[in-house]
Amino acid sequence: MEKSVLLINDVAYNFSEGLALVKIGDLHGSIDKAGQMVVEPRQEFHGARSFHEGFATIGMNGKFGFIDKTGNLVTPQQFDYAGEFSEGLEWVYVKREAGYIGKSGKIVIQPQFDEAMNFSEGLAHVKIGEKWGFVARTGKITIKPIFNSAYKFSDGLARVSTNDKYGFINQTGKFIVAEKYDVMTDDFSEGLAPVCSLGKCGYINKFGKIVIKPIFDSAYSFSNGLAKVQNDIGIGYIDKIGKYIWKPSH
Repeated sequence: MEKSVLLINDVAYNFSEGLALVKIGDLHGSIDKAGQMVVEPRQEFHGARSFHEGFATIGMNGKFGFIDKTGNLVTPQQFDYAGEFSEGLEWVYVKREAGYIGKSGKIVIQPQFDEAMNFSEGLAHVKIGEKWGFVARTGKITIKPIFNSAYKFSDGLARVSTNDKYGFINQTGKFIVAEKYDVMTDDFSEGLAPVCSLGKCGYINKFGKIVIKPIFDSAYSFSNGLAKVQNDIGIGYIDKIGKYIWKPSH
């Protein structure tokens, strides 16, 4: 079946790895950029997700597995919940415990965590009890679970909190930037991180030094040398020295 135009009641999602997830009625499939159906909608693809690293998670009757880009079922729906592949591994839940599988569908890190997240830069943040730590691809806990909250590593640093403020650690678990920033603080990208304190946001470098003064009401990560910021006038874009490329306006 070929389908290049979706019906108004159907749903199309963003492209990922050359394919876009589409929902036709209650079923999911995938189209290419020409609008041709590559993965046919089938009953067992109910609850499908976008492709990551060549595979897409699919669900049926409360169980999850994954398919390849031809629509072949690589791993049957056998997990209680599943995420998406990152750095060759995907988190899955078995009887309320989270672990990781490889692309063969076999368990690589035994389910043992209360929560598990995607790998990034060789580590993934996992929850053990009420605290977060980091696990390596070997399954070894490399940073002990001592954090109230934690986020993925980006540019070699991860945003974490042991209290009501955020700081940044390196991959040994050492604090590089002390915990003094608010919840609006975001991850590092392109060598800078947006940080917020007392209602104003600016940017720090990897040494924790303020390089763009905290004059914004909100600030976001850099992408292709630009970052979105907002003040009481509106939304604008700045470069990496804090100069407006697009000034806010009403």
